Amino acid sequence: MRTSRFQYLFLFLVLLLIIPDLSVASDIPSRITFDAITFDDGMGIALRSPRSIFFDRRSGELTVADAGNNRIIIYDRNLKPLFSFDHFVRDRYTGMIVKGEPKAVAVNSLGEIIVIDNLVEYLEVLDFRGTPLEKFTVGQILGDSAIKARPECLAIDAADNLYLGVTGKMTAVLMLDKNLKLIRVIGKKGPLPSELNTILAVTESEGLLYLTDLYSVPAVKIFDTSGNYISGFAGHDIEEPDLSLPSGIAVSEDSIDGTLIWVTDALRQVIKVYNSDGDMLVQVGGFGYKLGEYQYPAGIAFTGDGHFFVSEKVGNRIQRFLLK
Repeated sequence: MRTSRFQYLFLFLVLLLIIPDLSVASDIPSRITFDAITFDDGMGIALRSPRSIFFDRRSGELTVADAGNNRIIIYDRNLKPLFSFDHFVRDRYTGMIVKGEPKAVAVNSLGEIIVIDNLVEYLEVLDFRGTPLEKFTVGQILGDSAIKARPECLAIDAADNLYLGVTGKMTAVLMLDKNLKLIRVIGKKGPLPSELNTILAVTESEGLLYLTDLYSVPAVKIFDTSGNYISGFAGHDIEEPDLSLPSGIAVSEDSIDGTLIWVTDALRQVIKVYNSDGDMLVQVGGFGYKLGEYQYPAGIAFTGDGHFFVSEKVGNRIQRFLLK
């Protein structure tokens, strides 16, 4: 019996449906090249436990919280130091002014630096040269002094809305307007996949909020900025897509792979890259002293033109890479 063209076409369509998709993600590691590094603040002071980093796409400057040196450092996009200053806080026990341990920073459109410090439980706003302007506790922001929670991480969007991750009796992300007035509370503490335990890092991209959680599963959770839980991925087990200490998170838009979610894992000494569905595409780096390796990677930030920076809490350096 002869097979008609229609039957061939039918068989071809059936095969398309039953044969699994064998396409693979692009080879991201081969597209990454190292192109700059810094170990100090330009004044002879070596980096010591740099944590959060923030790249301001308006000014082209990278702001770094160097906790071990009690300093905030500003570099240009080529990691040339521009300015640095000590961060001072008021000791919660003695009331005295002491050097702080800045751990998270962001910069708004006015050039003001918003800082979270390990030694205090308030959020601080500084001018571009480090002069204190305002301080806010979580209780003040929420209008309830009985709420005991401390700022842990932050992110800022193009409209100067601030996303403040807080942990304690209350665990959530506070969305604040440019005047640091509360817009809404996103998420709540609890055991469900859509709920939170200990927020480590947060970033915003295209109206979506991505955050990492130290203990809750999934380890990465995605909300929209209206407060709706969208999805999550990765656990805290030993499987390759899982995360042990997801210390930093960033999102890039790639012409080859689309939306990419980059998570620094400070215990596994790698950066794990996921697609928008939460599938792990690849892991980049590994423990070591060489260029492209990390010693407890902490913060990660993208410039918008393919470059990205990685800070190393123990390696005491900042590397810049280019994703081609």
